[in-house]
Amino acid sequence: MKKLFSFLFYGALFCAASGSYAQSRIAFIDATKMVKRMPEAVDAESRLDQLVSQWNKEVGDMESITSASATDFDRKKLIMTDAERNAVELDMGDLKKRIDQYRQDKYGARR
Repeated sequence: MKKLFSFLFYGALFCAASGSYAQSRIAFIDATKMVKRMPEAVDAESRLDQLVSQWNKEVGDMESITSASATDFDRKKLIMTDAERNAVELDMGDLKKRIDQYRQDKYGARR
């Protein structure tokens, strides 16, 4: 009796599984193509590109200021006192930290 019950149970399970397998369907969607056709997505992407280009410009400006101060420091460091040198080095370190913080705030951890 126990064998008959298990045989019927597994037979029914097999039939149910094979029937549901035949009815399942798989579809592939090209999400990139769909998004490019949506005007809202195109508008959002253009606004994001504008923001990123503005952030890149601001980072470039900050880096040019840092580079100019480093060049100026290299030219003047021999005639500076130790206290002046330390103060300028601290300021340059603060500038680099602000640039890194700005990048972290705007771009996140990926950059």
